[in-house]
Amino acid sequence: MNTAVGFNKCCGITLVDSVDLGYADTYQASLDTWMRYPNTGFFQGSRTTNAMSQDDTKTAADIHSKALEYMTKNCANFITGKSNFDKDWDKWCTVLKKYRVDSITELYQYYVDHYPFR
Repeated sequence: MNTAVGFNKCCGITLVDSVDLGYADTYQASLDTWMRYPNTGFFQGSRTTNAMSQDDTKTAADIHSKALEYMTKNCANFITGKSNFDKDWDKWCTVLKKYRVDSITELYQYYVDHYPFR
């Protein structure tokens, strides 16, 4: 079964150990940089967020849902070029501030200081 699904013996297909598409050095440098940061686990569902009051949990969920909905609808515009970083970035930030994304940092900071998640 492993041979069949692993393409180890399919006609015309040869497996290679590595593929260099011309940016291996850049990729490796990025990976090395990222690996410096330890994986401490997910913040959501941690001791920190479990200690949050119901009101704070609801506030955080409301802010998350509104901001995520906006970002889901509009993030692709930057990727596809419909939105221009130079012209449209300030509007992007203004809308997110309207959803009070800055206040959620303050909300979480209290719980991180009093109930460390590590």
